[in-house]
Amino acid sequence: MSSISVQSLDSFLRQKVHQRFPRVANRLSRELDHWYVLRGRELEVFASSSILAKSAPHLGTRSRKATRAHKETEQYLRYVLDSFPQFERLVLANANGEPLVEVGDGNPVPKDLLAATTPSMETN
Repeated sequence: MSSISVQSLDSFLRQKVHQRFPRVANRLSRELDHWYVLRGRELEVFASSSILAKSAPHLGTRSRKATRAHKETEQYLRYVLDSFPQFERLVLANANGEPLVEVGDGNPVPKDLLAATTPSMETN
């Protein structure tokens, strides 16, 4: 009798897990997708800053403007990092994916990943 009871309980619990797990997985998937969309929108807003638009053309050059642009960009990225704790590290890269300015304590972004995720500046 106890063997039948254990088997019934086991079967019942397995059914409940199979019923609930897909719902939980779908909910978590939606929540993660939403989280990534929000982070992407935040980054779009940060990237459209007039500070970055003004400074970016001078970064990577050898001039006084480049030094000032680097300082202003770094200061802006630190402000963003301090204001949005969900980010550990921010990187401003050129069109080839080479980092120009990096701030934060997180691990450096691997160069291959940075190059692969940097949007092309080419227009079609």
